[in-house]
Amino acid sequence: MYTDCLFCPSSLGRNRALEHFPVGRRIAFDLARGRLWAVCPRCGRWNLCPFDERWEALDECARLAETALVQESSSDVSLLRHRSGLSLIQVGRPTLGELVSWRYARNLVRRRRGFAVTMAALGAVSAVGLFGIVAGGGGAFSLLGSVGSFRAIWELSRSVIDVTTADGTRLQITASGARALCFAPDQSAGVALRAWTKDVGFQDVSGQDVGILLARAMPYINETGGTTDSALSAAKEIAERGGAEGFLDSVASDAALHRRSVLGRRSQWRRQGAIYRFPKNIQLGLEAASQMRQEDLVLSGEMRSVLAEWRSAAELAEISDNLLEPPGWDDFKRTHRPDGIS
Repeated sequence: MYTDCLFCPSSLGRNRALEHFPVGRRIAFDLARGRLWAVCPRCGRWNLCPFDERWEALDECARLAETALVQESSSDVSLLRHRSGLSLIQVGRPTLGELVSWRYARNLVRRRRGFAVTMAALGAVSAVGLFGIVAGGGGAFSLLGSVGSFRAIWELSRSVIDVTTADGTRLQITASGARALCFAPDQSAGVALRAWTKDVGFQDVSGQDVGILLARAMPYINETGGTTDSALSAAKEIAERGGAEGFLDSVASDAALHRRSVLGRRSQWRRQGAIYRFPKNIQLGLEAASQMRQEDLVLSGEMRSVLAEWRSAAELAEISDNLLEPPGWDDFKRTHRPDGIS
């Protein structure tokens, strides 16, 4: 089992309450579908547990939930606190809106607050700089210029996304390049993205690499976060378009949306389908749908396409080597899974 977040990556922490799953201080679990996640304390993203380590830990989570204190609850999702200090999120049969609210809305609100704090700090630095100019002092103005220059250099030079596509192409993308991600002009052969890479310029990405790149890039496009209402609006869009896969296909093929979303003025830089220019609920929907799609790939056993995203995670080989159902899984399903759930 990996010990670091697959998205940040930061340490997931440890717990002593779960013998078969000691990773993570906040655990989410769905008994009906046999799913288990460790929730990152820093970014709030849900890290799916490898299948072979999941089923015994699910039994333990179910037992702990019986004696845990319910802190907050909706009709099918409950936040629990066990006396050991472990935080549990019990997922039953939530609607898509409820699930998105739990999985994404809280993280988006936290991201929004963090962005506001950063902007307030920069505003304070700007005020100091202006005061220094008025007072005739150059020190504060130099500080202001240094802060702005450092951020610009960081965004233009440091790669924040480093993935290798299925055909072996390495993509190194800066923060500014991630925000400039666009849908490629030709979507006839399936969903395709056009990215500006650090070393080779424009590169088109297609197939299952699209989901990997979107999942990595969308947090930079959505760096200002969002509200609970905007997350629920995104969930509604995903549901109305047939789920994560249908939503991605629909947005990729929406030519009218692409024509309205233009980035760059000069002809050689001008691109339609700029995700940065999409409506907020579509941007948030792309972030949620890309993460959901990646999990679906893992759960269906299509691990090869996800290795590029998770190659830096600890003990990755054990995930791909143990996708088969372990002995005793059928008995577990008969005990916990209601009829009709697949």
